[in-house]
Amino acid sequence: MAEDALVTLIHTYRVTQYDPADRDASGAYVGSVDSASDEGPLEAAYLDAVEAFARELGVTQLEVRDPFMPDPSDRERYRLPLGDPDFPDADLLNVFGPDHTAFFDGAVVDIPGTRLLVRGMLRNDWEIAPWWCLLESTDMTVHVGHDVYMYITTSRPCPRAEAATAAAGLFPEHSEGTISPYMPDEAEEEHLRSLHTPIDDAFWTRIDVLVREHGAVLLEEHAAWTRWHRVTAEDPRPALRPRCRVWVWPDLTTDVGAALAHLEVNDPDDIHGMIIWQGASGQVRCESISSDDAESVRAAVEGATRASWHSERLGDLRPMIEAVMPDNDGVIRARWEPLESAHSTD
Repeated sequence: MAEDALVTLIHTYRVTQYDPADRDASGAYVGSVDSASDEGPLEAAYLDAVEAFARELGVTQLEVRDPFMPDPSDRERYRLPLGDPDFPDADLLNVFGPDHTAFFDGAVVDIPGTRLLVRGMLRNDWEIAPWWCLLESTDMTVHVGHDVYMYITTSRPCPRAEAATAAAGLFPEHSEGTISPYMPDEAEEEHLRSLHTPIDDAFWTRIDVLVREHGAVLLEEHAAWTRWHRVTAEDPRPALRPRCRVWVWPDLTTDVGAALAHLEVNDPDDIHGMIIWQGASGQVRCESISSDDAESVRAAVEGATRASWHSERLGDLRPMIEAVMPDNDGVIRARWEPLESAHSTD
């Protein structure tokens, strides 16, 4: 989708299950309707609303933007759908693959796939459906927020879809010129994109130089979830996901004890960081650590061959290289904020 297309979406429909008559002078809802999905007729009405607006606009596909989910390989922490039909969003495996590898910024989904994504976000159950994204096209966007607020922005009024949504028991509030609170500021985004270094041949040449100088480097790959890659002269380059952001760090150290020493503090609440380690299998893993996690992390890292400790304080984030994956046409469309910009506003 062209990045300047969003500026033409001047019609916003705030779709909720809350009667506007039950709002106070500030606009806050004070009625008795629960702020969660009923997983029944009202939820179905939300999904039908998405389809009705898409039908009236002639939209058949939407693009996934700014996706987020925890690492799907962490099955013990998040009960992600494993193909069991008892999981309410197991059908998403057919949309994004068994490991959700197709859930990336720029992925295109049809309207049935859009319904499944919106259903998961409406339920907001981080044990069953821990994902979130924006859904966008040149004529329509769908943004799901807290408390089952859904914002549909369109390129023109959609009176038929609005009427059908109201008839189904929801309250579509139409405004012209008022934008979704999740709509990106495209002028700002364009400026931020101009600051990025692309992941291209020149980037990999710099990686090759670092590997020759230091033996290996560590790549932190940000996309819907974070992955880690240890790059050496012997290993092939890792396959990076579309529109990812990469931070390049010094290699892990063989002194695993030095990394674990950061857990030895008088007050566990003083732990602010993450430990990255490589096990005997060669897989690199990472764990952000809170005061409740220290013992479990020690157990997980047992047997590691290499490890490092990273602070998670913004001011401490100083990677050797930061770069972003462009699209196939060479244009960067991802919406990552460069660390340079984040540091200047911290």
